[in-house]
Amino acid sequence: MKKRLMVTQQEYNELQKLMEIVQDKNNLPGERRLARAKFDHLYKQILKRNFNVENKKNTTIYA
Repeated sequence: MKKRLMVTQQEYNELQKLMEIVQDKNNLPGERRLARAKFDHLYKQILKRNFNVENKKNTTIYA
């Protein structure tokens, strides 16, 4: 099941720019690898943040 992720406009633009670098075969392989690593790192941060937000909504705090 696919879920929508909450991303800021800045994060979205950065992900889009990095993916364009990865998919452009005219860039050097090292540059594409670095862009892919940065993309993966940012994407994992977004997933982690969204996962934590979902868990906080479903948890009950007892005082």
